[in-house]
Amino acid sequence: MIELVRDQLAGALLITRREIRDQLRDWRIIFPLVILTLFFPGLMNFTAERVVGFVQRYGAPIVGERLIPFLLLIVGFFPISVSLVIALESFVGEKERRSIEPLLSSPL
Repeated sequence: MIELVRDQLAGALLITRREIRDQLRDWRIIFPLVILTLFFPGLMNFTAERVVGFVQRYGAPIVGERLIPFLLLIVGFFPISVSLVIALESFVGEKERRSIEPLLSSPL
């Protein structure tokens, strides 16, 4: 059973390894990923601390309550944006190398 699954996934794993290797070689992919995963969460944490301090200092709970949904949207957007950058770069790279047609016509 395990060998059957392994045989079925062999082609997909081969393409996955190739894509990961290609993504880790290109600085145009690494730089946005580092920025999105390190800088923006730190900025969000800094901003959230300032908002909490503002709410505690001036007693403005309405402002804090209205900002929470926006902070949740931002937190949810970061993982999506990382995936989007990788997907867009993969698609554009395959299009530029003129290798997308064979990939799309392959039986995987």
